[in-house]
Amino acid sequence: MSTLTMLIRLVMASVLGGLIGLEREHHGRPAGFRTHLLVSIGSALTMMVSVYLYDLFKIYNTSNYSSGVDPGRVAAMVMTGIGFIGAGTIIQSRGSIWGLTTAACLWVSAALGLAVGCGYYMPAILVTIICLASLLLFKQPVDRFLKKDWYHHFDILMEDGLGGLEDIKRVFKEFGANVLKVDFDKYIPKNEISYYISVRFRNSMEHDLIDALAGVAGVKRVATS
Repeated sequence: MSTLTMLIRLVMASVLGGLIGLEREHHGRPAGFRTHLLVSIGSALTMMVSVYLYDLFKIYNTSNYSSGVDPGRVAAMVMTGIGFIGAGTIIQSRGSIWGLTTAACLWVSAALGLAVGCGYYMPAILVTIICLASLLLFKQPVDRFLKKDWYHHFDILMEDGLGGLEDIKRVFKEFGANVLKVDFDKYIPKNEISYYISVRFRNSMEHDLIDALAGVAGVKRVATS
């Protein structure tokens, strides 16, 4: 492999991965431009080294991979290993999960690097275009035409013994929300109880709901996520 070919592959991998990273950076995600660029160019280098090793040991009998030199194995390990970085971008809080799209983008960037590293240019370019289109162009039309459920979790602190849970459920029902799950903690010395309620909305949550919940007799605090 000539020096020019190596340079072209590394630069292309960095550009394609960086383009996806720019979109993530624009949305303030923890894995942005530099992370995606490094993942892509690192994958490209790994694939190039793997191909180089295969060519280097071609003089041996590798028809059945008896020498263990198999570029496909290295590619598979890269795609497995990138999962650890992707897992670091996923945040779970009170039942809500964030960062799945960024983790998927990192996985795609690794695949782009592998493709460019073995000279598979056109599929890598097409995947980059499709990926950017899905991130930049498809979100608003999907949100506009596809009605989806919205899930929220509420932490409501109130006085115990007032039968307030039924009043809270009634408020949710008035706002078109379905109560999915209710957990609670009781604070006997203070005569308080905390309800942890998971609900589903057919439309986005209305801010008036918070005021309605706060107006229920005995409610001291309402928090949502």
